[in-house]
Amino acid sequence: VCYDKNECWVRKYDGAKSGEVDASIVTTQLMYQAVELGLGTLWVMFFDPAKLIAEFAIPENLVPTALLILGYPADNAVPTDRHTQRHPPEKLVAWEKFS
Repeated sequence: VCYDKNECWVRKYDGAKSGEVDASIVTTQLMYQAVELGLGTLWVMFFDPAKLIAEFAIPENLVPTALLILGYPADNAVPTDRHTQRHPPEKLVAWEKFS
């Protein structure tokens, strides 16, 4: 999944571009659609963008953001234990100001 750095929405206050956020939203929606089709996915962000750009001749204006591996999950496939580990809300939520 790539975003076009020339087509991103830009926040006027600091010039931040929306490309990575937009690409993340698209990747999530692709994952949801895959589930609807009975497929499994794996979101990969550990890759060398330069190698990906060279291998697939990705134009200069496109920024690789995520790889999405797609396939049929094994019958005995289960999520990693990390999917059930949770931080307490007080560690994740700030009320009115950060401490």
